[in-house]
Amino acid sequence: MYSEEIRFNRKQNETGVKFGMTFTDKLMETDNPDPNKILGLLKPMMKKKRTPGSVFRLAAKACMEKGRYDLAKQFLTQSLQSNGEKAETRLLMARCSYKQKNFEEAATEAVKALEMDEELLEGWILLGKSQKNRGLLKEALHVFRKANRLDPKNETVALEIGSIYYAQGKLKKASELIDIALKLDPDYEEAVVLKSQILLRVGRMMDAENLLGTFIQSNENCLNAKVSLAEVYKERGDYRKSVHLYKILLDQYPGNSTLRSNYAGILQHLGEFDESELQFKKAFKTNPKNQLPLSNYLMGLHYNPKQSREEIFEAHKLWDKHFSPVEKPNRPVPENLNRGRKLKIGFISGGFWKHPVGWMTVNAFEHLSKDQFEIYCYSNQNRIDEVTRRIHQTCDSWKSIVGYHDDVVARMIREDEIDILIELSGHAADNRLQTVAMEPAPVIVKWVGGLFNTTGLKAVDFLISDWKETPEGEDRWYTEKLVRLPDGYICFEPPGYAPHPGPPPALSNGYITFGCFNNPTKVNPEILKCWARIMNRVPNSKLFLKSRQYDTKALRERIVDIMDLEGVSRDRLLFDGQSGHEELLRHYRQVDIALDPWPYSGGLTTCEALWMGVPVVTKPGPTFAGRHSATHLSNAGFDNWVTETWDQYVDMAVELANNPDKLAKYRKELRNKIAESPLCDGERFGRHLAKALRQMWYLRVDGYKNREEEWQRPIEVEPIYSEDHIPSVKSGTSRPSDVTADALQIDHTNNAESKLYEIIGKSRMTHHVPSAIDDLTTYVMLEKGRWI
Repeated sequence: MYSEEIRFNRKQNETGVKFGMTFTDKLMETDNPDPNKILGLLKPMMKKKRTPGSVFRLAAKACMEKGRYDLAKQFLTQSLQSNGEKAETRLLMARCSYKQKNFEEAATEAVKALEMDEELLEGWILLGKSQKNRGLLKEALHVFRKANRLDPKNETVALEIGSIYYAQGKLKKASELIDIALKLDPDYEEAVVLKSQILLRVGRMMDAENLLGTFIQSNENCLNAKVSLAEVYKERGDYRKSVHLYKILLDQYPGNSTLRSNYAGILQHLGEFDESELQFKKAFKTNPKNQLPLSNYLMGLHYNPKQSREEIFEAHKLWDKHFSPVEKPNRPVPENLNRGRKLKIGFISGGFWKHPVGWMTVNAFEHLSKDQFEIYCYSNQNRIDEVTRRIHQTCDSWKSIVGYHDDVVARMIREDEIDILIELSGHAADNRLQTVAMEPAPVIVKWVGGLFNTTGLKAVDFLISDWKETPEGEDRWYTEKLVRLPDGYICFEPPGYAPHPGPPPALSNGYITFGCFNNPTKVNPEILKCWARIMNRVPNSKLFLKSRQYDTKALRERIVDIMDLEGVSRDRLLFDGQSGHEELLRHYRQVDIALDPWPYSGGLTTCEALWMGVPVVTKPGPTFAGRHSATHLSNAGFDNWVTETWDQYVDMAVELANNPDKLAKYRKELRNKIAESPLCDGERFGRHLAKALRQMWYLRVDGYKNREEEWQRPIEVEPIYSEDHIPSVKSGTSRPSDVTADALQIDHTNNAESKLYEIIGKSRMTHHVPSAIDDLTTYVMLEKGRWI
């Protein structure tokens, strides 16, 4: 009788739980389930002694709706304990881990689910996504193909395969798979957005705009598609439309940090610096976990003439404060600390293509000694062109990290046992600063790419510079230790398709044409007033401004209005917008003299102007960003075009304009002079960079043996000359007449060092000869083709 009563109560209890579960299940299936209400209904059930696993599973689903993935995993663990292994439970566990960006754990849980039910399509999809985010593209592709066999008409699978091809740079294959996904589901927003990105990449801007516009007409609630359309407007130079669309979106989603950051970027391009900075700060305040607004804000400060060097330096410390790990990471310690061993050098960037990073580094890649270095490239951009292919051919390992989580990339670098990691994006687009902040290599270096100032990251040990970019006394404005190369900090690779410069247009026009092909963000009222002073002293002269932003009428009118107030009429201003790179270079045939902007100077633009036979006049700005032209001009042998005051800037431009014969001579000779200068000497630059890397390694090794926290020190790289090369004379130095070519020959005998000491005593060239026994020995060994 007693046992029967127990059985009856238990049955009644199970019936009540079953009824409650049915009701709660139905609540979960509604369009907008209330997770708090569901958890409230489940709470009494979970207090029962023998609670079914399905109750805990349902509670986990409710927690997932709230984004409480840790709590959801606790309920799922209870479900497993109560009801044993279930494929659905493991799948939910995998989904929680995936949402937490713990992709390795997500993959493990998905595999457990599939071991119980290999027909579980969502399990295969989740496993594939997890593998893709771990950087295992081949494995992910294999998994998605299995999923495709389970359901050949699944649009998600088609898109995922297409996205992998996109990450691999296989745009044609990617487009085919995305088209399949859109055929299966024409309203698939993610597929439309990815398709538009592919169209942009191949230059079909209007097709991208039409695709997105058509989709938006029939899908009103599609934020990502609208953002993509605003970015298409920006890419083709229609900033008015882009700003208008972003304003509409911000009215609807005022708390969206990415939207506001994108909007601030457009304002920056239009020269509205104060409002742009305000919007960037507001975007960052809205979502302090998003590094993009802060990085964009830091870069934007360098365009604003109102910002001081001190204010900019203090602002750069904000990134480290907000985004570096709370606990300092343990850097890897190499097993082999031999000073002269072959080193693994890792380069991480989104600029390994026809981009300023590509044009300024490819020469160095090709001239780093294969005997001394293994090159690893981690590419955060899947563009592929001839520059990409050249860099790819020089490296020992090439890995795409597009879409991978930062901790995955950091682990990848650690597993590759990189000795020196060099960051090539800075605070610019496609950066991986959060990966760098995890300190995945023994030595971390900043070079090129978004290099407009200090990074502000304590994780970065060194910053590669030169004596023009960072003159003596500038060290205190950098959180990194400076590595000063003897010439310039980059080596320019001129495009093979650059047209012949042709004669200066003044010869046929009868008037001088000044030009600036820089990003118009660098063209502010202060520099425009200076340019107006020049034009007012050169009668009938014209100013030619070219960049895609000049397709926007509002931007043109702003410049016209400023110049009109300074006495330069509209008919003396020429504008040109979007064009391909070769066409842009060809337009230099319409320019006599290039005027460098301020406070953010031209970098690649200055090199290209010189290559096209056009002199460039510059006044260095207050930060690294403002001295690019100064270093390139000095490196090319034209220090006289680097001025110190606005009066000197104006006088130099006017002096060049009043000497048409000189302009014609420059047009004929500049390209050859540039080609023969250190600016384009890849072999020379490669040897200097190699020496800098080796010196960084020496300091790191010494740091392990001595005081760890003090191992970084500034580095001054002395020049290395080949046996048949007489060192070029730089600004501020002189070469005595008695130091001849014969005197500089190294005979590779045992008295080589004493001979070099003799040369040093005669030359007295500051920063251009070895100054210490260690450097001198390295010099001699290099000339012999050996390392110490």
